[in-house]
Amino acid sequence: MAAYRAGKLVEAERALREVLRQHGTFAPAWQLLGLVAARAGRADEALRCLDRACFYAPTNGEILSHRAELLRRAGHLKPALECARQAVRFAPDSAAAHNNLGLVWLDLEEPERARVALEAALASDPAHARAHYNLGNVLLRLDDAAAAEASLRRALELQPEHGHAWAALGVSLGAQGRFEEAYPCLDRALALRPEDAKVHLNLAHVLTAQKRLPEALRRYRQALALAPGYAEALLGQGRVHNAEKQHGLAADCFRLALAARPGWPEALHQLGGALFELEEYAEAKAVLHQALAARPAFPEAVATLLRVLSNTCDWATLPERVAEIRAAAAQALAAGHAPPISSSQANAYDFSMAEKQAFARAHSRRLEERLAPLRTRLAFRHEARGHGMPAAAAGASGRLRIGYWSYDLRNHATAHLMRTVFGLHDRARFEVFTYSYGPDDGSHYRAQIASESDHFVDLRDARDEEAARRIHADGIHILVDLMGYVANCRPEVLALRPAPVQVNYLGYPGTMGADFMDYIVTDQVTTPPEDEPFIDEAIVRLPHSYQATDDCQPIDPAPVARADEGLPETGMVYCCFNTLYKLEPTMFGAWMRILAAVPGSVLWLLAKPEAARANLRQEAAAAGVEPRRLVFAEGKPKALHLARLQLADLFLDTRYYNAHTTASDALWAGVPVLTWPGNGFPARVAASLLTAIDLPELIVPDLAAYEREAIRLGSDPAALAALKAKLARHRSSRPLFDTRRWVRHFEWALDAMWARHAAGQPPAAIQVPERVG
Repeated sequence: MAAYRAGKLVEAERALREVLRQHGTFAPAWQLLGLVAARAGRADEALRCLDRACFYAPTNGEILSHRAELLRRAGHLKPALECARQAVRFAPDSAAAHNNLGLVWLDLEEPERARVALEAALASDPAHARAHYNLGNVLLRLDDAAAAEASLRRALELQPEHGHAWAALGVSLGAQGRFEEAYPCLDRALALRPEDAKVHLNLAHVLTAQKRLPEALRRYRQALALAPGYAEALLGQGRVHNAEKQHGLAADCFRLALAARPGWPEALHQLGGALFELEEYAEAKAVLHQALAARPAFPEAVATLLRVLSNTCDWATLPERVAEIRAAAAQALAAGHAPPISSSQANAYDFSMAEKQAFARAHSRRLEERLAPLRTRLAFRHEARGHGMPAAAAGASGRLRIGYWSYDLRNHATAHLMRTVFGLHDRARFEVFTYSYGPDDGSHYRAQIASESDHFVDLRDARDEEAARRIHADGIHILVDLMGYVANCRPEVLALRPAPVQVNYLGYPGTMGADFMDYIVTDQVTTPPEDEPFIDEAIVRLPHSYQATDDCQPIDPAPVARADEGLPETGMVYCCFNTLYKLEPTMFGAWMRILAAVPGSVLWLLAKPEAARANLRQEAAAAGVEPRRLVFAEGKPKALHLARLQLADLFLDTRYYNAHTTASDALWAGVPVLTWPGNGFPARVAASLLTAIDLPELIVPDLAAYEREAIRLGSDPAALAALKAKLARHRSSRPLFDTRRWVRHFEWALDAMWARHAAGQPPAAIQVPERVG
């Protein structure tokens, strides 16, 4: 025994064999010989020795417990469970026996039973470090990271050099979003266990969560160097490549992970997502179906599959999948977890305003909890910066400092709308900062925004803390988030509260459900009074449409013929240039009935994927419409797109998620937009635009009226011509395309927001008047 404890295994084995030569039925010697063999890596021999020990001492709880542990390590879980239960029966006060039973239950995917066994171990011996450590791991499996942290800290009090416990503590802190605290724990674990691939893996997970992606990638590679083919490290590496928009490299990593762990649902899900980004839709769909076959209750994979189906207009199973994700989201919310679908993705389906508000609140709550330690450490102070001062004297220069935060200050819909806004601010009253964390695409949109801002700050390489520090150091009074929860958003920066007043505007059509957002900018049509309960921010209503527009947007002057775009020389041209995920079966069915009622008419769509085109043609044929009456446009630069858009006669809007920038484009190009407003912000934007351009006749109350009006205009050339002429007159005489007027109204709102803050008042509803001086 002394030799074994000193690690002198050869000496220990020689002594034990001498004991057994003299006393062959001495069970403790067989037991210890088995432990020596196990430590030497001779698992089969170790089990044979423990079998002999049990034969000679069948009621010895300690021997039974050791045998159960060896069986568990060998993967023989059912006999291990039987043996561990016997050990507890014969040694009910043995902490080691209860500990080993807990480990067997954990391996059997029974974490609740494992918890009970480990708590029994600690009841027998409160100072059992391994039981505290194992209980911490079980609690992590049960998603109780805070309780796990307590168990692991106790384990480390008892055994400070327990490398596994330091690593698990880091994981528990990471699960609570306390990444800054998690990092040193994992670093300590790495010092104790430098060759442990799992520690490198967990450190990489923390670095990924902190968006320290190059460092994370190095750690994943170190884990793979120590354990080639390590599936979890390959999965993590793929996620980093996905985050860096390197979707091809990500897909390669996920395939390698699947080679190491065939049929792994999480790797299949991640591969499906990468293939979606690569527009390999058929393979993405097949892979996601494999993930769901392997794990039927996998709502995150259903949400990704919904993206594939919607972006290819593959609607055969869409209602069932939406119902599935709705049920899973309700279950997650009831359990206090984040839903598997984002409020942004939910906008494309028939989710209620209350459901989307709940999704946004759950997301923001999780974000706030995760970032609370960092926010506390940063402790940005705002009271001294202009507090109690009139708005006109807010900054040292007497100007309000307005910051705009966006990924999309580039050739993107946001910049198409906002391009001239930044330069039109009254420089006597406002100092404009634009914070870009997206790519420099070299576009004229980005160049103009940069040149017309007082300060254009590129933060694409800044981590969340660094970005928040910069915004705060710049003394921003009002920070306008142009992203919300859409793709490439970074609400983490706003959650750190770098500015005293923070505003949700434009990019995301709905509430962010977050305590760190003070205001949302909208209007009376987009957000009528009955919708106010579903908005958590204080509501700022502009007098016309909330949406900024660019009244200098160029339209290419070169003439465009119908034949150039594959359109017939005669006949009504209906169009919808919305992104494909906004299309859905109910409205498409209405469009087919409209085509059937207007001979010679066509429907002009922007549908790049061939899979989407094939599915839409199939839907048309099923509705009795010749598929060739669907005409598909290719993507073009904006000025050329606006020029060809003038060939259309009527834009048919979508239902759950309206045309937004796309509707403004159509109206700017002289194409009337027909809309049937739905429930909530994203379904009422087109109505807002039409109200601001004074074309209320194009806002209809129901689907039947929508079809009637589309058919009437398609069948009455004179009525259509009169409508187009009215639109042409109103384009230059109504508020929608008066960017300077919009900026003055927005500035009035900014002043009102700051005046409340400076007076020490909380955010409250603001109605901007038509005349603002």
